Amino acid sequence: MMGKCRRQIASRTDKRVSVMNEILNGIRVIKMYAWEDAFAKVVDDLRKNELVKVKANSIWQSLVMGTFWASGKMIILFAITCFILTGNQLTAERIFVAMALYNACRLPVTLFVPFALQFLFESNVSLRRVQAFLELEEYEQLERSSTVQNGHILSKYADGLDSDEKTPLKTNDMGMSLQEATQDEGEAYVELKNFTAVWEAVESDDSSEAAVAVKNISLSARPGQLIAVVGPVGCGKSSLLSSILRETRRVSGSMVVNGHLAYASQDAWIFSGSIRDNILFGEPYDEKRYQEAIRVCALNKDLSQLPNGDRTLVGDRGHALSGGQKARVSLARAVYRNSDIYLLDDPLSAVDSAVGRYLFDKCIMGFLKLKVTILVTHQVQYLRNADQILLMRGGEVIASGTINQLKHLSTFADILQETAETYSRRASETESLTPHSPQKVVCEMEEIFEDDDDTLIPTSEVKSVYMCFVKKMSRYGILV
Repeated sequence: MMGKCRRQIASRTDKRVSVMNEILNGIRVIKMYAWEDAFAKVVDDLRKNELVKVKANSIWQSLVMGTFWASGKMIILFAITCFILTGNQLTAERIFVAMALYNACRLPVTLFVPFALQFLFESNVSLRRVQAFLELEEYEQLERSSTVQNGHILSKYADGLDSDEKTPLKTNDMGMSLQEATQDEGEAYVELKNFTAVWEAVESDDSSEAAVAVKNISLSARPGQLIAVVGPVGCGKSSLLSSILRETRRVSGSMVVNGHLAYASQDAWIFSGSIRDNILFGEPYDEKRYQEAIRVCALNKDLSQLPNGDRTLVGDRGHALSGGQKARVSLARAVYRNSDIYLLDDPLSAVDSAVGRYLFDKCIMGFLKLKVTILVTHQVQYLRNADQILLMRGGEVIASGTINQLKHLSTFADILQETAETYSRRASETESLTPHSPQKVVCEMEEIFEDDDDTLIPTSEVKSVYMCFVKKMSRYGILV
């Protein structure tokens, strides 16, 4: 019972400490919204739930200590009573010998053994956690591809070592075959083959389950290529980038990432500090590279309007940045690292159309034109510049190719329309007129699918755009 109580106490204590850490980390927000009483009640409830088991454990400990002091007298009384009832003669010699024997056994039996069992159960809680950690799958280190150019590989198991140098290599007796690599030495690339990954299993009291992140993904990205990933909300676009970052657990397939990664998340992250510190992010300061990152991320005008330029403090203790400014600072942080592979999770959604076009032309198509770039986006006007488009739904790639290859697929147009309407619906909750209104998206899609022979946008959709213009006109405008 004491062991069971200790396990439950440890579990409830961990939960309370975890909640308390979250409260301390977000104490500024809690103070700002005057949520002190609500969170204090949460902690009090967790503590009361914990004290229930602490009280039960204390009762068992009290019984152990009470047994230690009362057991000697009770056992001697019981032994003498049984000795007399069995017809034996009781003498002082036998009484003192029995008392000495029971007193010698009392300490280890009534105190040491119970406390040893208690500490054993407590250590069992820690051992279970260590065991759970050790039973996790080994982390698979990303391996760079090994290449051989204009050379010959000789295995110690190969036959014919004394013959001509050009003797073809044979498979060794371990069944290992050597193949010539097709990549150049040091070339950055990302390659996935039938890759399936899941999020780490969520442990609970009675179940353990893992949510699928991506399924059966095949992707090949080389330097100078722009890979666009599109699809409806929740289709696995961000999960694909997380898988490349090794934040998911591989189930099947293979993934090779050769090169240094830079990542710009969909939710821009800014820490308390200056804008320069947020962009450098611990990297050495390089004036030329820094100014280039500022320029291509359209931050020059914003920095000129701040009181201390790029030395202005931002975050919880400093100047409040808008959503678009945060997104551009986050993008500049990734650009400044001068990595080989760039994973951009919809960085253009937080800025207006003019700034978005500037970022796409100057940063993605300009500064990053020689890099491996994987761009998640829902803005269809940028798809014509992509070397490859991945159309995702339900964590899977249902179609891939260039815009000319995909524009004849009805599924492609349907998913783009669905994605645009979803984002416009979200934006309309905060703005009366958004840069991604359905009518604008229809026009953008019409430009993409425009063809001399065929088009996927029916004329009824075009008419609906003109009808929208008419509805927006006042009665005086109609008369004119």
